[in-house]
Amino acid sequence: MPGPLGDLCRGQVHGAGEAALLPGGVPPGVDHDEPGSATGQGGVDVGRVGLEPQLGREVRDCGGIGCAGGAGGCRCHTTTLVWLAQEQKWQNRQGPGIGCQTDRVLQDVVAVVGEQVAAFELGVLAEVFGLDRSSAGLPGYDFAVAAVRPGLVPTTSGYAVQVQHGLQRLAQADLIAVPSWTTTDSPVPPELVTALHAAVDRGARVLSVCSGAFLLAAAGLLDGRRTATHWQYAKTLADRYPAVQVDADVLYVDTGQVITSAGTAAAIDACLYLVRAEHGAAVANTVARRMVVAPHRSGGQAQFVEAPVPSTHATDLAALLDWARAHLAKPLPVAVLARRAHMSQRTFARRFTAATGTTPHRWLLDQRLAHAEHLLETTDLTIDDVARRCGLGSSDTLRHQFARRRRTSPQAFRRTFQASAAAHIAARSPTLTRPAEVSR
Repeated sequence: MPGPLGDLCRGQVHGAGEAALLPGGVPPGVDHDEPGSATGQGGVDVGRVGLEPQLGREVRDCGGIGCAGGAGGCRCHTTTLVWLAQEQKWQNRQGPGIGCQTDRVLQDVVAVVGEQVAAFELGVLAEVFGLDRSSAGLPGYDFAVAAVRPGLVPTTSGYAVQVQHGLQRLAQADLIAVPSWTTTDSPVPPELVTALHAAVDRGARVLSVCSGAFLLAAAGLLDGRRTATHWQYAKTLADRYPAVQVDADVLYVDTGQVITSAGTAAAIDACLYLVRAEHGAAVANTVARRMVVAPHRSGGQAQFVEAPVPSTHATDLAALLDWARAHLAKPLPVAVLARRAHMSQRTFARRFTAATGTTPHRWLLDQRLAHAEHLLETTDLTIDDVARRCGLGSSDTLRHQFARRRRTSPQAFRRTFQASAAAHIAARSPTLTRPAEVSR
């Protein structure tokens, strides 16, 4: 397989209302006259960034402190994920990028726990980052659990876990994850606050899961940031920390160095999003298959979908969604969809949102952009042909939607992420997907 096909800067959102989606300017492969940046408000609920590392691509990962030409200087690294055909595995090749001041990559992950920890949320972190899948050729991580006071820590499920590391373990972490935290208004150990700030200051990322946002908020790391947490804790978090922009509806939010997610299953979505952003779709999809979960749910998807009882209408709607996916090239206004579902437009719109957590328009746009990405990655169709086949009509509309939703252009996406046939075959190889004896 050939070596790196290019490099790129992944988008960062440094704070409320400020988005530096291409820090350091336009990456190689992006025309200077193509859209490459946008401004968000308090973060971007990213489900699929568009500028993601893929197999054989070199990635410049900016720490958000400043890139080439910025006041802080470049703090990029490069990591290349290479498919070794003879050995049938992926291998990380890493090193500092051009003008880099650090060689940090996502290899060291630490889960920090309090006096009690949620068993499921900790288990998700251990499943994604702690399970050794190197026998399948997948990237591995140094995973550890740390606490202010190491020792036996009770879980919310009636058993305890042995925590071996103290807060000094955070000093080398690339990602610090908080699987849960108390929602009571109790003081946070000052040494933990100091360790978290020191980690962020040196460029590490932090991830909160469910009530873990309470620790980050108490430490002042969420001030001015759009933040996700479990919907049942959202009001408490917002009332206690008014400087935090709490969004009770979304699954996860990435604001650059800080990622926050809702409860339980949303932890899987956020972790797979991080794997995808670090290693690309092929790796994330393979990990998801090993976990037997969906590979991708958009961060902006609703936490709670109200579909209490399956009904004839629900069955009809499922069939309608399949039909719509197969006919994306056609105009699909609500009137057409409602008529096919044998409902009035008002009833259809209400039931569609209740069943899917989004509107018909947004759902169709997501499907069309996903299909466009697939065509750009796997075919040599012109941009006009891709736009027509996915139902967006013209290349101008496709470019506009890519710039707005993916923060890149179709041309740049194709140049950066067009996967080789070998990579597609490798990602689906039985060698990678066959369950191992003692690991997933």
